[in-house]
This record gives sequence, C-alpha cells and structure tokens, in this order.
Amino acid sequence: MIFEDGTRYGKILRLHDYGGGDIVEIVPEGKGQKASVLVPFTKEMVPTVDMTQGHIVIDLPEDFFEVPKRESTEKSEDESQMSADH
Repeated sequence: MIFEDGTRYGKILRLHDYGGGDIVEIVPEGKGQKASVLVPFTKEMVPTVDMTQGHIVIDLPEDFFEVPKRESTEKSEDESQMSADH
C-alpha cells in the first residue's frame, strides 16, 4: 500500500467482506503502530489498484487517524432535573 505521493504505508493483511462493503486491513510499516488499520475499500479511499506494479494506492482524508472526542456522559443540571420530575 502506498499513498498517492508514492510514500510506502504498509502491507495488506486481509480483505474483509462483511456484506456492507469490503474493508482492507493494512499492517503499517515502521510507523510505531502495533495494530493494523482498517480502510474502506472504496474508489475514494483506494483510487488505484495496479496489479502489474504490485501496489495499491490509498488516499485517506487528513483526519482519518484522529480519534473522535467522546461526549460527556454526565447529565446537565436541566437533564437531571427533568429526570427527577418524572
């Protein structure tokens, strides 16, 4: 797997098909990551599959590796009051 600029990213471990669209499981090379990465196998994320050159190009959004912030599970005062009223 390489990025569009030619930078090597990793190797394909598996291609998963759970019925909702294929997912490519990639093992990053030398990135300090121990876990594999799952990438949707769509034209947007994987624009090129070049079997003759033996590589697949990935084009991931800038925020692909960002972990979304969790919303607080604490209830606001208004929500607590509404629960107490019922």
